[in-house]
Formats: sequence, structure tokens, C-alpha cells
Amino acid sequence: MHLIPYAFRMLSASLHQFDASCEEAASNVGVGRFKTLIHITLPAIHTDILSSIVLCFILSWNDFPISVFLSPHGWTPLPVELYSYIKFQYDAVAAVLASSLILISLIAMVIIDRVAGLSRVFRH
Repeated sequence: MHLIPYAFRMLSASLHQFDASCEEAASNVGVGRFKTLIHITLPAIHTDILSSIVLCFILSWNDFPISVFLSPHGWTPLPVELYSYIKFQYDAVAAVLASSLILISLIAMVIIDRVAGLSRVFRH
């Protein structure tokens, strides 16, 4: 819930830069509002939507206190489990988890680059 302002700010900035004449042209030729949203507006701001999702996901990893207090009984979130391994145990599980998180981040960056192009995602 607390990440909504970040996503709202990124998406409102992208919509502020969006040229509304494209939507007006679509309505002039008789295209409905839903089709205009699907075929014109969303493709124009899809990189901003993707970057807002990535930013919110990254920021959610830093919410360790929220993960501790809001996790249900019998379910341990990954940040809490990683913290407990670092604090209480001296084995390689924490290093493996950290390495796999780095690997997952690299894979996600490659996928984002292939889908949207990193230069377009990080242009703001």
C-alpha cells in the first residue's frame, strides 16, 4: 500500500508527457474509449508501467519490518529467512540465497532489455 505513491508518480509523469492528440484522433474516427486505451494509451506507456512495477518490486525488498510483522503464522518471507540465516547460522545458505537473488536480478534485467529495451525503461 505504501508503494502506490511511487507507481502513481511514475505513471502520472508518463501520462503528462503523453500526446493526447492520439486519443482524440482515435475518438474522431469512431474508436471507443476501451479500444483507445488498449491500442493507443497502454502501448505508449508500457515501458513506464514496466519500470514502475520493477521499482515497486525492488522497493518492496527493503521492507523488512513490514515483512516481519505482517507475515502469517507458518509462512516466512524470504528477507526474514535470509536475515535469520545471517544472524543465527554459519553455513553457506545465506550466500547461496544472495547469489541466486543477484542471478534472478540479472535475468530480470535481460528480460526487460529484450522486451522493452533498457534505454526506454530508464529514460526518466
